[in-house]
Amino acid sequence: MMKTLLALTLLFATDWSTLVARLGKAGPAELRAIRDELPADQHYTRGYVARALALTAKDDRKALFLEAIEQLEQAVAKQPRSGDAHALLGSTYGAAIGAFPFRAPELGQKSRAALQKAMELEPYNPRVHYLHGSSAFYRPAEYGGGAAVAEPFLRKALELFRSEPPEKPWPNWGRFETHLLLGQVLEKQNRRADARAQYELALAIAPESEYVRKRLQNVR
Repeated sequence: MMKTLLALTLLFATDWSTLVARLGKAGPAELRAIRDELPADQHYTRGYVARALALTAKDDRKALFLEAIEQLEQAVAKQPRSGDAHALLGSTYGAAIGAFPFRAPELGQKSRAALQKAMELEPYNPRVHYLHGSSAFYRPAEYGGGAAVAEPFLRKALELFRSEPPEKPWPNWGRFETHLLLGQVLEKQNRRADARAQYELALAIAPESEYVRKRLQNVR
């Protein structure tokens, strides 16, 4: 019996490592495949995948945001001290405003509260700073957002990533996303050379990214 349990544990660990490795390189089709393979109790990761799909989806965007929020609320309920979970939930609340504009006051308030809680819990977590920066970048200026507000959060995220081992257990994502978004922030401010440097760093992490290659063409 003990040998069987050990074998199952090792098999799950191997499969989980494979899934995590696939997440970092996945496009929409692969994300949907991973979504179907994830264990039901992996609420954070299921929320991460649903959010990623919602950000690029057209037809089922609303359903995906609702799924992401549900999963991440469960992740926070299970791990109330996780800055990663609070930050990803806060970012998802904010991103969902575009799909549910009539809920903007509610979602905006929930987003600010979750992001603030994440910063209180894990002020040295690079993903917390990245998600603060992402939320600030996409928030309208009249509500306290914009490129200039986002930049310090993204710079801090990159500083903190230097202290986080790349092989850290999941969740360990964010380096690529931070370089990419900082490039967009700098491009928006017409700092083209600085933006190009960030896009090149992002491309070094994900050489197969056609999106980054297109962004690089914009700042040549």
